[in-house]
Order: sequence, then C-alpha cells, then structure tokens
Amino acid sequence: MTILSCSKEESGFVSATIVGYDLRYCACCGGLLVQPNDANGDTYQWYQKNQKFDITNSSMFPMNVKIK
Repeated sequence: MTILSCSKEESGFVSATIVGYDLRYCACCGGLLVQPNDANGDTYQWYQKNQKFDITNSSMFPMNVKIK
C-alpha cells in the first residue's frame, strides 16, 4: 500500500515503514509510528489529520509506504 500526498509527481517521496499505532496516550488519536528508511532507525509519530488512508486496527503492520 502506498500513501499519496496531494502531488501527482513522485519526486520528494521517501520510502518508510508504518510500524503500528502509537497507543501511549490515546487509543483513538495517538497517531501512527513511522520509520523513514533513511532515518537510521528513528521512529516518528504521524497523525492522519484531514485525510483517512484506510489504516485501521485490523491493518497488518509493518506496512511499507512512500511518504512526503
């Protein structure tokens, strides 16, 4: 599954892995944990603010994606 931004061009996309939900603070709004492939193993919290990407609790993780 690839997550797309508003751009139709693929320039600027980075390969990443969504490793799961961040449930530390809130099971509903904790966001997703994302590891960009070029970030030396760093993990970032990412929110689905205005768009839903059909990622749910039943989604299989880890999930390979391209992000901007």
